[in-house]
Amino acid sequence: MKTIKVYIVLLVFLPFFSKANAPGLQDQVLAAYFEVKNALAHDNAQSAAAKAAGLAKITEAPDMRAFSEQQRARWNKHAKVINSGAKAIANTKDLKKQRQLFGELSKAMIDVAKAGGNSRDIYLQHCPMAKNSWLNEKPAVENPYYGSEMFACGSITEILAAGQ
Repeated sequence: MKTIKVYIVLLVFLPFFSKANAPGLQDQVLAAYFEVKNALAHDNAQSAAAKAAGLAKITEAPDMRAFSEQQRARWNKHAKVINSGAKAIANTKDLKKQRQLFGELSKAMIDVAKAGGNSRDIYLQHCPMAKNSWLNEKPAVENPYYGSEMFACGSITEILAAGQ
């Protein structure tokens, strides 16, 4: 009888302590990436550098236990590019250079995000003028490659649905 009570307690409370309820690596990396994207879209080189430093820190030694095999393979393929790209953006205050570096970073992040495991919808957006794409956490276009010069230039090319 005592054993049954223990199992019931575990079944009831285990979900509250599981790793699945904490933000996973994918969500942390995407959130940090979105902060860099938002800083660039608002022409803020200093903030972009600071946010990129945060992204670099998250990607330095990631805990991938919650990743699926496909996610882990994609992450391993792009981890170096994501980390070095974030560090490069963090190490310059030149907005034009940051935007160039963000293009390479975005290509890697897009491939990682397409592996799935996203906890919310992500919008893949493209600017034909910049000939580059990026991920956005919202459907409204906020162009990180041109900022205030052409803030809304671009369109949604794909929606990466949550949970896929």
